[in-house]
Amino acid sequence: MTLYCLNPACPDPNNPNTHNYCQGCGQELSKTTQGYLFGDRYIIKQVLGEGNFGRTYLVEDQNFHNRKRVLKKFIANLQGKGLETAKELFKREANILDTLKHEQIPAIYDHFEENNSLYLVEEYIDGDDLVTEFEQQGIFSEDKIKSLLKDLLPVLDYLHQKNLLHRDIKPDNIMRRRYDGKLILIDFGGVKEVSNTRGTLIYTPGYAAIEQMTGHPQPASDIYSLGVTCIRLLTGCFPGDDNENDPIYDSSQATWLWQEYLEKEEIKISDQLSHILNKMLEHLAPNRYHNVKEILENLQESPTYIQPVETSTNLPISEPQKSSAYDLISVIAKPQIFLLVTCFNGSIIIAWLIKYFLYPSSSKPLLLWEKIINYVTLLSVFIILFSFLSYLIFLIKNKNKLPTTIKRTFLASPNHSLKNTQITQPLLIL
Repeated sequence: MTLYCLNPACPDPNNPNTHNYCQGCGQELSKTTQGYLFGDRYIIKQVLGEGNFGRTYLVEDQNFHNRKRVLKKFIANLQGKGLETAKELFKREANILDTLKHEQIPAIYDHFEENNSLYLVEEYIDGDDLVTEFEQQGIFSEDKIKSLLKDLLPVLDYLHQKNLLHRDIKPDNIMRRRYDGKLILIDFGGVKEVSNTRGTLIYTPGYAAIEQMTGHPQPASDIYSLGVTCIRLLTGCFPGDDNENDPIYDSSQATWLWQEYLEKEEIKISDQLSHILNKMLEHLAPNRYHNVKEILENLQESPTYIQPVETSTNLPISEPQKSSAYDLISVIAKPQIFLLVTCFNGSIIIAWLIKYFLYPSSSKPLLLWEKIINYVTLLSVFIILFSFLSYLIFLIKNKNKLPTTIKRTFLASPNHSLKNTQITQPLLIL
């Protein structure tokens, strides 16, 4: 067990639990491991993460009622001119982040330099990243992947419209906000403006496109990384530390094997989603989607198929689903039904007329049977009027209709694939 010093300026925060003082900064561990006041403003509560270029802390901002924030320390093992260049890049990226105003991107509150180290303060997102969600809930379903795409693609579009690239999209950098379930794109340490010059190589193996790994990222590179994120969550196959023996990627052929893996595991997804993901994962950038809006349009598509069926006078035909009002009109407007309704209700009206002339009502209160006959007769009048109106509407709507064929439609659902359906009639795709 180790004691972790929360002093952000500490060069070596890990200490054996037998130490009373930090071996990195010399401060008393009983205080620095419980909390640390930094910059006379931020109370550091715990370490959230640590990577090659920085360390992330959860802090409370004393200037804003101890509201939770994230403090990021930029670590660069550089000296001289290299360190100065790193500082300039950090400041430039901090200024870029300050321009981003989107509900699914953490807000930036401050950035500064202290004791030759660089710090960034940003919004704290209460939630879990998608790696944690995968560990808790298992592989993502097709509906969950579609929801992920619909949630995050507008964020990518926002960045690309500003001529910016994220360059490190992966499940670790996508969080689900707890209070509303929205997906939040985090870790903009690699954010970069789109340019034709060769940039700094920032990427995560197993998620980055070939052009990004050679220093020429573009918007299609972010689209590629998001596609990889989706198939990793669909299959549960994540790249190892050595990035070798990836069960869903053949590096020698630069070919993705995720569909073969799903087939082997008997996991089915629709042709629609397969097409979208495969286009996002194309090896060469020009073969991918040109922009995010094309993907969103493909996600919105819901193809309808029409299958003609021969009518038969001997077999009952299942009519297409229509509104209940139109069904009622269609039934009443049939000649046999129309005649029956008219005759039955007409006979009631005739009976009332006979009664009226033979036994006219007096000024005395009506007897119960007289009231019933009056009400039934009034109802019959309305039924006959409705029947005539229905018959008229039916004739107008169907004056040009040929009753030789009937069209039966069905919508392709996420679990319905035409290649697995035996259809003897030709299909017309709308």
